Amino acid sequence: MTAPYRSTESFECPTCKVALTAVGQRLVCEQCHHLLIPRGEFDEALFELGGQAVELVEGEPSSRTCPRCANAFVRCGVRVTGVPAKLLRSHTVELGEALACREHGVWIGQDALATMFVTLGEATSSRGSRT
Repeated sequence: MTAPYRSTESFECPTCKVALTAVGQRLVCEQCHHLLIPRGEFDEALFELGGQAVELVEGEPSSRTCPRCANAFVRCGVRVTGVPAKLLRSHTVELGEALACREHGVWIGQDALATMFVTLGEATSSRGSRT
């Protein structure tokens, strides 16, 4: 029996080519631990973490494609406004192999996502403790 929040629609992981599991609006690869997270959800989580405006910075096109629409992903990073550069090393947090689909969200590995949350959390905490 499948859980009611899991979709039976089939999608292939752009990283390791196994079947993805749909959990709500997210697509999750249980083999390589990457996920496609909708942009709104991604932006909201980052905003809640640091209370700052977050902008996805798109870079060069990737050879990988979005599992939902098959459009090419683009490489991406995150730019946070209001956090001094000396606290973040730069205003843009690199996301490693993170890729973006304008329509469906951000494809990112769990390690890159965790690193980004820690980096942003430390930077915003440091900002709040300095006068």
